[in-house]
Amino acid sequence: MCLILDNNQWGDFLEKKDDIIPIHDWLEKKNGKLIYSNHEKFKELSKKYKNSLETYRQAGKAKLVLKEEVEEEIKKIRKSQYIMKSNDDHILGLAKAGNIKVLCSKDKNLHKDFTTMIPHGKIYQTKNHKHLLVEDLCP
Repeated sequence: MCLILDNNQWGDFLEKKDDIIPIHDWLEKKNGKLIYSNHEKFKELSKKYKNSLETYRQAGKAKLVLKEEVEEEIKKIRKSQYIMKSNDDHILGLAKAGNIKVLCSKDKNLHKDFTTMIPHGKIYQTKNHKHLLVEDLCP
């Protein structure tokens, strides 16, 4: 299984905050992977956390979804009738392009968009949500 780690969670992730420790365990023990993209909307993330992301990629714990695939999904989202609550169509595009069902984020508006637009989409926020981190191969 794969997970999108929103930019607003990377600090907690790198500091191994209590609520994020299950994600680290899942990455190490259950073949979990973080998903990222080289789409321009993710450049802030890749600059700030480039070394960490590269370490996870080299270890086979991060998977790239190409910017063209994300952009194609963003265009579909923008053409849909859905009125977004957040300004994170790039996260939804990444989820759709990568067939990702779990998002770790603190953004409540994004939570609404994700669970509405992503079939079977789930939100990880605290260690109480560790049941969402299942042992499964990333698509």
